[in-house]
Amino acid sequence: MSRTVPESQPSPPKCWSIHTLQLCGLALLCLAIFFLGRQTLNNIAAIEKEALVSRTKWLPDFAEAQKTLSNLEALRHLVAMTYASTSRKERRNVRVEVDALTSESVLYAHSDFQLTLRRIAKKNQALNACKDKVEASLRELELLEARRQEILMALIRLTPGNGDSLALTGILRRSLARINPAEFRAAKEAELVEAEEAQLRDISKKHSGRNAQLFTESLAALRQANSSRLTLLRGIEVQQNDARAQWQETDLALREIRDHVSMVTSDSTFSALESISAKAHSVWRSFLILAAVLAVFLLLYHVLAHLLLVRPIRWASHKLAALRNGDLAMPPIAVHIRELVDITQMLDTFSLHLSELYANTDKLKADASRKRDLEIVTQAVFRASLDGYVLWTCERVLMVSEGARSLLGLGPDDTPGPGWYPQETFAALANHFFTAPMSAVWREEVTLGRFPRETLPCEITHIIITQSGEKCLLSYIRDLRQQKHTESVLMQAKEAAEQAARAKSDFLARMSHEIRTPLNGVLGLTHLMRETPLSPRQNELLGKVQSSASILLGVINDILDFSKIEQGRLELEQLPFTLGEITQSLHDMLTHQAVTKGLEFRVLLAPQLADRLLTGDRLRLTQVLLNLCSNAIKFTEHGSVHLTITDPGDMPEAENARHIAFEVRDTGIGLSPEQAANLFKPFAQADTSTTRKYGGTGLGLMISKLLVECMGGKISLQSALGQGSTFSFRLSLPEGDPAAGAADAGKEAPEKPDFSGTKILVAEDNLINQEVIQAILEEYGIEVTLAENGQEALDLLPTKDFACVFMDIQMPVMDGLDAAKAIRKQGHTLPVIAMTAHVLQEDIDKSLAAGMNAHLTKPVDPQELGNCLRTWLAPPEEKTAPKSNARPADGKNP
Repeated sequence: MSRTVPESQPSPPKCWSIHTLQLCGLALLCLAIFFLGRQTLNNIAAIEKEALVSRTKWLPDFAEAQKTLSNLEALRHLVAMTYASTSRKERRNVRVEVDALTSESVLYAHSDFQLTLRRIAKKNQALNACKDKVEASLRELELLEARRQEILMALIRLTPGNGDSLALTGILRRSLARINPAEFRAAKEAELVEAEEAQLRDISKKHSGRNAQLFTESLAALRQANSSRLTLLRGIEVQQNDARAQWQETDLALREIRDHVSMVTSDSTFSALESISAKAHSVWRSFLILAAVLAVFLLLYHVLAHLLLVRPIRWASHKLAALRNGDLAMPPIAVHIRELVDITQMLDTFSLHLSELYANTDKLKADASRKRDLEIVTQAVFRASLDGYVLWTCERVLMVSEGARSLLGLGPDDTPGPGWYPQETFAALANHFFTAPMSAVWREEVTLGRFPRETLPCEITHIIITQSGEKCLLSYIRDLRQQKHTESVLMQAKEAAEQAARAKSDFLARMSHEIRTPLNGVLGLTHLMRETPLSPRQNELLGKVQSSASILLGVINDILDFSKIEQGRLELEQLPFTLGEITQSLHDMLTHQAVTKGLEFRVLLAPQLADRLLTGDRLRLTQVLLNLCSNAIKFTEHGSVHLTITDPGDMPEAENARHIAFEVRDTGIGLSPEQAANLFKPFAQADTSTTRKYGGTGLGLMISKLLVECMGGKISLQSALGQGSTFSFRLSLPEGDPAAGAADAGKEAPEKPDFSGTKILVAEDNLINQEVIQAILEEYGIEVTLAENGQEALDLLPTKDFACVFMDIQMPVMDGLDAAKAIRKQGHTLPVIAMTAHVLQEDIDKSLAAGMNAHLTKPVDPQELGNCLRTWLAPPEEKTAPKSNARPADGKNP
């Protein structure tokens, strides 16, 4: 038990008697109550006097003022009714009430108001006259509006064209939508009339004969009606402004009278109430002061009683209890009561002698107890612990737990020798042991030897302690065998997954290359065949061949796109475009397909979005819309397919961005909820019968869904079996640079260039592809030299002044990449363009890294080839930026 020497009691301060303190406090309380009570009684008498004056003088004046204010508010309301009324009878009744109120005696009792009230009566009569004029003009305006609508109906009957008829119908609809003539404004109507007349003049130019004469006469009558309407509208606005001025002047005069009466009444009322309130506040203040004095007195009494009586008595009680329990360190307190000072001094003296008696005994017992407890705990831990603990001194092992023996493969009575720790790390451990401070902790991973000839990977945590006065090292061993095994299994699984992904990518690349190579020949020869004179039947059959090959190419592209998206390697372009361009290309591509099936295909684009310049990946957006529309046409036998693009308007516009809503609606076979749940899964369709009947890979919708999500949107589906389907999504697209859009819009579509006399070297090992590319290039007047591999192309390059080299990649002897590197190494700067069936991004990167200027993919599109020639062979002022898959390399311009 720990005991300390208690502090000695300080010399006592000046002491007081209890009876003296009680008498002083009672006298102070009586004096405070006497003075505060007298002041309170005086304030109450003053309040009664002020209340009597208020009842005899102020209340009658206040009642008369309130009646005057009530009449003035009634007059304001009646004048406002006169201004707002549209009925002459109602205004006549209101006028009678106004005259009656202005002659009220309560108003005329104030001589200052009589002249103002007569002026108000005259203003009210003038307001009635203005309102009568406005109503007459509005009736005349309604007749003119009816005449104008009749003329518009006649013009609609004279106009046969659907577009012009719809325009006239829109003008008539806007005219009918304006129900209340009183809401017309001359300036706005003048702008509308000017726009409508300009539109009508354009329509009139399309009429001829008898209809033209009738249309011109009706147009002249409409102009006259419009002129009369505008004149009448301006007159109505003048009359309405006059009526508003009369009403505002009348209302202003009434408000001035009301404010004057209110001010006078408020001043007198405030004066009386302020006097009463001041006296009441004095009474309340006196009461609060009295209550505060009582509260302070009680609080002071309680505090003094606690400090002077309760606290010393309680301290004495605790002191006795502490001495009984052996606690001698209780600090003394200050005592101010004479009767308690002697008691506290006796307790302090007794505590001081008792503490000196037990001081040495307690210290000896504490030291012995701590040592005994520490040894017992340490031995118990080592005996019972299943973890690996070793207590050693870098020279010998002191204790080993059962868990450590099990980990090291030792028997119950075996103890590891000094060399149980790995020698390669022992020197660093010993240095740390001798230099680190007490209680230092560190960890390290080592491999221990395990009996008989095994190894044990483990993590060892070391802590420096003392045992029996000797510096020791307590090491905790954690087995890492299971962790290492798990890490090995995970690493093998990762390598297997990466190998499978590489095998999949290699397979897709090989499949794409092997299909694109012959497909280039099919599409190229078909294109060349259709350029020759053919019979209609032959041209139709070749068109079907070309369409089938394009479908096969689309399937290949879908599979590659899905692979790119799945691996997270798809990159979206950010280029300016307009939705009008996209919808026009969709209309051109899909109209024939829809008409062939007897379907109506319509594209509905909001007018404000048609020419709006946006920024994004035009190709991917077109791909999504083409997939959705093609899918809708495929699964629709009767009815229509509609593509609608609108500005939703229900979403907040982000800065420099436009929200666009896309919707594809069809009247096709529809989907059940179960079919819809599997629709966006890869290689899946509604069911197997759908695949047999309509075909397809089941990748189109999945790719569309992933592309929309890459662009920040989400596709939703609404469908019912047999009732059609609706696919919709929303995108937020940044707005493009108007200057760049205007520059692009000003460019005309380039004509087919003529490169007569230009020499081009083509390295291609496939004979059919040689024939295709040679024939297409000769259409531009180009002289073509063929090479069957990269080495032959290098040999032919110095023989002629070639303007460009088209290089296949996969060729015998020397491939295209090595050939391109050799061309650049020799110092040639002419354009080298890859023309290959390798289409993956890594293939494009390899081509550009080898020194090629662009990358064309097979099958070669003649239009893409023309764009590429125009980019790299045209004079500098006629060059165009590389487009589509003809991708340039940085800094490789010829």
